[in-house]
Order: sequence, then C-alpha cells, then structure tokens
Amino acid sequence: MFPPTIKSHSSIPFLPTIWVCISFVFFSIGCANTNDQVRFIVAGDLLLDRGVKEQIAKNGPDYLFEGVKPLIATSDLTLANLECVVGDSSLKPIDKKFTFRAASRCLPSLFKNGINMLGLANNHSYDFGQEGVRQTCLNLSKKSIAYTGIHLDGKNCLPSVFNKNGSQIAVFASCFLFQNNSLVCSHSLEELVENIKSYKYNNPQSFVLIYLHWGIELTPIPTTKQINQAHQLINAGADAIVGHHPHVVQTIEKYNGKYIFFSLGNFIFDAQHAPENKGILADFSIVRNKLLSVHLIPFSIVKSKPISMDGIDSESFLDEISAISPSINIRKKNGAWKLD
Repeated sequence: MFPPTIKSHSSIPFLPTIWVCISFVFFSIGCANTNDQVRFIVAGDLLLDRGVKEQIAKNGPDYLFEGVKPLIATSDLTLANLECVVGDSSLKPIDKKFTFRAASRCLPSLFKNGINMLGLANNHSYDFGQEGVRQTCLNLSKKSIAYTGIHLDGKNCLPSVFNKNGSQIAVFASCFLFQNNSLVCSHSLEELVENIKSYKYNNPQSFVLIYLHWGIELTPIPTTKQINQAHQLINAGADAIVGHHPHVVQTIEKYNGKYIFFSLGNFIFDAQHAPENKGILADFSIVRNKLLSVHLIPFSIVKSKPISMDGIDSESFLDEISAISPSINIRKKNGAWKLD
C-alpha cells in the first residue's frame, strides 16, 4: 500500500516521500470500488507530561496505546490534540499556571501506534514561547508526524491536507480561547469563516474538517455562542467540526446534514475521575470526499491509558451522550456504534 500524501503548511517540510496514486473516478458512491474508502479517526486531548509522563517512565510509551491500538492502527489518518510542547530541557516556560513539556523520545511510539497528525492550535503550544513551538514542529516533522494549527512562516493559517484514494481531507485547526498569537492559529470566527469559504471555492471537492480548541472546561453542554459559531462554520463550507479543551465529552449535533462534536473529551490524559476519565473517538469513513459513515468508539481512561468500553459500560455512556444530543441517533450495527 502506498503511503498517503500529507501536506503540512509550515516552514518545516513534512519529511516522508510523497507518492502519487492514480485512482479511477466513479460517478456515485454506490458505484465506488471499496478501495476508494478512506477512514480517519479524530481524538481529543493528548498529554505527555505530568501523570502521563510518570506512566511512560514506568511502562514505556507503547503502554499508552495498548487499549486502542487495534482500532487506530488500521485508520488511514488519526488526529489528536497535543496538549504539550515537545522539546529539550533547556526550554524556559512562560509565566502561566500550567506549562507542559515532553521529550521527543515519546514521538516514535505515537507514529508506530497510528497517530500521524497532531493539532497544535491550543493554549499549551506556546507554554515555552517561540522556541518551544519551533522545537515541537521540528521534532514532529523528524518523526514523520504531520501537524496543523501553527504558522511558523508568518503566513495565514492554512490547513494541513491529507490525500489518499482520490479523497482530500483539509484540516483547519484553530484556538478560539485567545487571538492574535504570533505562531498559534487563533482565528476570529470571521477569519475562519472566510478561510473556509476561500478554500472551498478553490477546492470544492475537498472534505473540510474544523478542529477547534474552545468551550468551557468540565461542562457537558456547549454555550449558545459555540452553537451559533459552529453553524456559521458549517454554512461556510465545513463538512465536520470536532472540538477539544473541555476535557469531557459534550453534545453531538447534526446540523444541515453535517456532524458537530463540541468536545470529544480526553484521549491520553492523567484523568482519574468521571467524567474526565471517559472519552470517545470519532471514526469517519469517506469515499471520494463524500461522507459514508461515522462511528463512535467510547473508552475509559485508566492510569492515563484509554481502554475501549464493552457491553453495558459503552451502552450506558452512549446513553448519556444521547440524552444531551437530541439531533442525533446512536445505534449498534455489526458490533459497532453508528451515528445517524
């Protein structure tokens, strides 16, 4: 299998060799060859410091993926929100309450276990200033992990683009918690709307995923402002929206046929108590940029490690999500949780 093309819009080029695959064009999803299908998984917050760092020291970094590796390793693209800087111990933190840093030796394990893109548009990417951002991007590129949400070259925040089997996934990452950071993509709503419209105009067949750091921590319901913002982004041309930062799973909405995950909760994190120790993975399948299906993968976090839920635990947790998500339906089909 040829590796896909990933374009990461930064001043540090994405390193793997770009392969070009020619695929046949069909006129409807119903006629499509199954080989045209592209599967991508989106996760929430991933931390490699604090309690997670302690577990890595005890058990090694592969330990973190033991409970979900069979699920994410088969995905074409797996995206998570990196809640720390990746750099050496010489970095100096900025003046804030919580600053997180991890060593680059953790990164090969992420890639080996299926994580091939990380979102950096969040309130921790700048924990160690400009040099911390630069080292993070360099270290990710060296380990063949694409990133999105940073503009080292000072240009507009462009999406990172993933190409495979005739599909193109454009990931716009942005942090709505602050604006005008010199390196971290922190659009205003109006800027992001215009960027989406412009990109869609020039790439009308692309599947546009918006990956947002926003919301209020530890609350299961998004604000009215967030709901309105999400609707404007969908109206601008976004095909799906996935949020992070609240550290708990929030409402899922279906709006104009498009899915909005206001927060997926934590993914790899040192959360010990409910509801922070539960999360979901959003498992998308597309064919030539058209959405085929979305499945939910619920999990619990035990000693920083996500472990997929089974049986009554998954049913109970998804019932909780359904109760705050009146516009969607979750049903079990062929042993998996399908979103309608």
